[in-house]
Amino acid sequence: MKTITMTGVGMTDEIHQLDPTLSDEAIMWNITRMMRDALNGAFGAPINRPLSVIPAMEAANTANIDWHKVRAFCSLPFVLGLPILTVEHDAGPLTVRRIVDGNHRICARQRAGLFDFDTYLIPSRLEKNYRVRFYEDGVEIPLPYDD
Repeated sequence: MKTITMTGVGMTDEIHQLDPTLSDEAIMWNITRMMRDALNGAFGAPINRPLSVIPAMEAANTANIDWHKVRAFCSLPFVLGLPILTVEHDAGPLTVRRIVDGNHRICARQRAGLFDFDTYLIPSRLEKNYRVRFYEDGVEIPLPYDD
């Protein structure tokens, strides 16, 4: 019998997986820990960015957005004001920035006619600390993808 172990995540933690079409590496981040550390100042103050740096998201081109959730967020100022999470991710010779939590809040801000958003930027040297990893009998294995 084989033993599969997950590390970097607790039973009640929220985790998000990078869309497999965006990278040749399977990555899953612990959003609960990342947001906790962000709110405690681990990454400094949030950075303010214009919404114009993100293409408008519409129901027709974003299968990963729950539009009922977006509509609900539009009427919740606390939720609209919560910063999103962005990681710097080393992708070969480039370092790219990826939103790992906050797509629904961004959509809600766009729908509400707001022009900017705040984001915590997690540097590439720290983002690996928030990865969820899988092990089989003590040997790290690739993350499973939902096909």
